[in-house]
Amino acid sequence: MTGKTEPEKPPADLLEEFHSLDLDKLLPLDKDCWELSTMLYSETEALGGRQQQIVTLLAHCCFMHMTVENRHEPFRPYCVMADSRSYAPGDFSEKDIAFLAEAYSRIDHPHVKARIADIVWVCSKDFKAGNAAIEAYLAVPILDNTWNSHGRDYAERAATICLMLGKGAREHLATLQEKLHTAFAKARYPENGYFPLHLGEVLLRFEHSEESAQETARALEDTASLAYTEHDYVASRQYAELAAKWHGSNENENKRWEMTKLQARSWVSLAEAQLADQSNALAALTFYDHAIKLYRSVPRAHRSAEIDHELVKLEGEYRNAGHLSADSLVPMSTTIDISDMIRDVVSDISGKPLPDALYRLANLIHPRKATIRKSAEEAASKYPLSSLMTSTGVLSDGRVSGKSPGAMDDYEAHIWHKMLEQYSQEVLISTRGLIIPGLETFSNEHRLGVRDFVHIAQLSPVVPPDRHHIIGKGLHEGYQSDFSSAISILVPQLENIIRYHLSKRGVDTTTTTPEGLIHYVGMSALVEKDCIEEIFGDNFVFEFKAMFCDPQGFNLRNDLAHGILDDERYFSVEAVYAWNIVFRLVFNSYWIAARKQEEQNESNGSL
Repeated sequence: MTGKTEPEKPPADLLEEFHSLDLDKLLPLDKDCWELSTMLYSETEALGGRQQQIVTLLAHCCFMHMTVENRHEPFRPYCVMADSRSYAPGDFSEKDIAFLAEAYSRIDHPHVKARIADIVWVCSKDFKAGNAAIEAYLAVPILDNTWNSHGRDYAERAATICLMLGKGAREHLATLQEKLHTAFAKARYPENGYFPLHLGEVLLRFEHSEESAQETARALEDTASLAYTEHDYVASRQYAELAAKWHGSNENENKRWEMTKLQARSWVSLAEAQLADQSNALAALTFYDHAIKLYRSVPRAHRSAEIDHELVKLEGEYRNAGHLSADSLVPMSTTIDISDMIRDVVSDISGKPLPDALYRLANLIHPRKATIRKSAEEAASKYPLSSLMTSTGVLSDGRVSGKSPGAMDDYEAHIWHKMLEQYSQEVLISTRGLIIPGLETFSNEHRLGVRDFVHIAQLSPVVPPDRHHIIGKGLHEGYQSDFSSAISILVPQLENIIRYHLSKRGVDTTTTTPEGLIHYVGMSALVEKDCIEEIFGDNFVFEFKAMFCDPQGFNLRNDLAHGILDDERYFSVEAVYAWNIVFRLVFNSYWIAARKQEEQNESNGSL
């Protein structure tokens, strides 16, 4: 639905049933949308008819993930799996939206009222719903203890709708700005931690008078200086960075570069603190790097001779930290007992008939992207200081070989790096504890030839028509534990599988050079195509990226293609696991197709 349309009126009997519900009981004010979704879904079990339909609709509205970065699609499915997902606004029918447009005005819970009115606004562009959503978002208090859970998202979403509504929402925008300013004026460091910082970041989106901007910049500047004197260098450099932005927006260049210098001093102090323990030299290396870049960014007009001397000194400290980092990177080992895993997998496969055993072998592992991301986010939250650091690779001579940003620099890139770390651990444990013992047990009890795997490939819808024999051969090589041959065959064929199915969807998988030559794009570009998760599911796509494409991951496709793999990696756990990915993809596609065919045959036979 597009355009400024007012939804049609819902059936009167549906509204009557809605009016009969005890909304205070259904929507307690001390619960947020996520908690309410669970309660509402449970409540539907005791209801029937229209009431069950209404409560289910309310639960669907609450069970969505808010992404304020996308102004036109702020709500996305909370749960996405390979072949299904939870509700998104686009799944509601026109009748659903018509009902919700009538319902939100009778709801007192501000979180739910805001959610439903916003969904109606997104789906119908009804200005009345847009204004109602803003008012409901504004009704939620701006507090430091709820800022991260929903406060910031609500403030930013309210601001976005105001800007979309234009002149009709000027008063709402002014009210929001006043609420944020009031909260900012009351917030204190260190009592409220980073709350003033976050409020200042949101306020920077608004237009300000010169006096207001100066006042906010001075408050942030004072906080940065206080944090520095208290030796809280992480806080001082973040507050100084924001103060510099505020001074810059007010064209106060002297103050702007003064705050930039304070950022640099904060990074230097952090580096010096890390060097007190030589094992933290790698962190110091990163901190010195930030300081040097900041000092170099200061224009000559604002740079004194003292800064030039400081830069010379810091470059020496940077090189020293690099050498110390290389010396401190000693091998580490951790012992993990996987005997129970091995015993369980042997018991699970041994003695089973061939089809059952083969299915169990193919489904020993099912990595979930959402689970891995959750673990990465929990790690970032549990160890906030380490999350601020840039991850740096150092060569034996002290030179930096690569970096991954910290959470404050690029949160998504930082979490992705943590996901790759988590995945590499799972690959190691799963391969040694599940795949290898499972394959050994299966091959000891069942003997399969190349033609058996070719047959599976022929009946697997995921395999292109002209690739059955070569993929079957690659799978058989892995079955015989010749993983060097298996990945040499299967990795390029996996890339072709991805290209084949994208092409079937009408996706262009080529690129044209300035000379007019057409080339196929590589796997790293293919896995970034928009519809790839619709074809393979987000879990497989995550593994494609982590195992085959990302330089921070295993990067197996690129290293294999460029001859970088050495003898050890050809026979490593990653080679075993890569074989398993292709086997799992091909076999499960075959298994699902075979079951559907059996069901169809049984259905035809019963007529």
